[in-house]
Amino acid sequence: MSTGRKLWKIIVAALLLVPLFVGALGANAAEAGTADVTLHKRVFQDTMPTYKNNTGEIMPDFGGTPLAGAGFTVYDVSDYYDTEIRKSGATPASVQDLIEIAHGDGTTTPFEVAAAEQLTADGTGETTFANLPLTKSVSGKTIDAAYLIIETSTPANPEITQKAVPMVIAMPILVPGTKNVNTHVHLYPKNVTLTDKQKEFVNEELYKVTIGEGEDAVIFNSVQIGDPLNYKINVNMPDISKLDSFTVIDEPGVGMDLADPNSLSLPGLTLGTDYTVDYDGTASGRGFVIDFKDTAAVRALAGKVLTITYTMTLTADAPIDTAINNQASIQVDGQTTTQFTPPNPVFTHGKQFKKVNGQTGEELAGAKFKVKKADGKFAKFDANGKFDGWDVDGTEISSDADGMVRISGMRVGDYTLVETEAPDGYVLVDAEILFSIVKDGYANPQDIETVNNFRKGLLPSTGGSGIYAFLIIGAMMMGGAYIWFKRSKEQAEV
Repeated sequence: MSTGRKLWKIIVAALLLVPLFVGALGANAAEAGTADVTLHKRVFQDTMPTYKNNTGEIMPDFGGTPLAGAGFTVYDVSDYYDTEIRKSGATPASVQDLIEIAHGDGTTTPFEVAAAEQLTADGTGETTFANLPLTKSVSGKTIDAAYLIIETSTPANPEITQKAVPMVIAMPILVPGTKNVNTHVHLYPKNVTLTDKQKEFVNEELYKVTIGEGEDAVIFNSVQIGDPLNYKINVNMPDISKLDSFTVIDEPGVGMDLADPNSLSLPGLTLGTDYTVDYDGTASGRGFVIDFKDTAAVRALAGKVLTITYTMTLTADAPIDTAINNQASIQVDGQTTTQFTPPNPVFTHGKQFKKVNGQTGEELAGAKFKVKKADGKFAKFDANGKFDGWDVDGTEISSDADGMVRISGMRVGDYTLVETEAPDGYVLVDAEILFSIVKDGYANPQDIETVNNFRKGLLPSTGGSGIYAFLIIGAMMMGGAYIWFKRSKEQAEV
């Protein structure tokens, strides 16, 4: 749609939506002099309030909060208003028809600027167009003036999603309840800014753990390295054509990063055409930066919610038993305007074991283990004991010079430790060792589990007489004793 047609559409809306000045239609005589028009710019959160008539007077209870930096321009529509509207007594529908006819080919507008753009002030959100004439001379006759006031620019902060409806004022404006001309008119144009919804952790329920009951319950998200973490951000889109730049930034904490660039989805928009993504653009080099372009597709989203979805994953540098957050923000014209409250953080955990001589407490290096879960699969670990997934074989982890075995990057839960190789000179532990990974247990000395090994027993030497000599001597002694006993008995019977 061309600029001219858009302006005519705006005027239609303005004429239909500003009944304040219907009373002025009854004034037939043109009034001499001027009037000041003060705009009290208000911004409302999330929704436009129910329709509220301007009275032309100061309205301290109008609502909203003052908005600075909004620009308004005043156009002179006196001739058109006097010819097509004031004298016709037209209905709203016929007003729209007349404006469409007057619009012509849509390439030009017949309206002149009566007052150049002015910005509303800090603190008050006000600006005053001074000395607007109450009358205008057209073709040698004097008519009442009429003005169209349009919001021609909006501030970058806050993010405006619904601009003020254009306003038409037809002079003279009378003081309510009197026939006196109001020479200082007060109007309250309204904007809407939306509260960006909190960033959401979509599949949080998969990782939620509850320990305890009632008021004493502790609830947290327990994850392991490699887990997919699905997020979405609901962004209230501005009018991109009014901005120099509009950027959405996601920067996770240490131990989290984008799982796959292909997981980043902006429905209805095309990568490269409507937006670009810098995967190394954050201060930490993790996450991503989305920079929107001024295209028709992006402009069409003005005042609407764009849902951005993507998948993060836990990485091998994730700190143990430490909250890992995922931050997101919006920058307008290079300035951060929205800092999303991050969703609940995630935690990952670990376990330490100490391998010792069960008799002396000596620390033993070189013992090898595997970790198994309930379904029989074994954990894979990297060289530093960081979890790397599950399979049917798993990988062995060894006790170091201090006898320590460290595993990390796992969820809380119950597991089994299986010794696959004992230190030299020690007996293999046949029994599987049940253990639990708990929150905040990795660095707790009381949660370090001791695994005992015992030295192998001594075996008899071979190749010499050894014990056999003692057995022969014992047999001879027993034989001699038997012979002596038998002879003694025979003598006693004679």
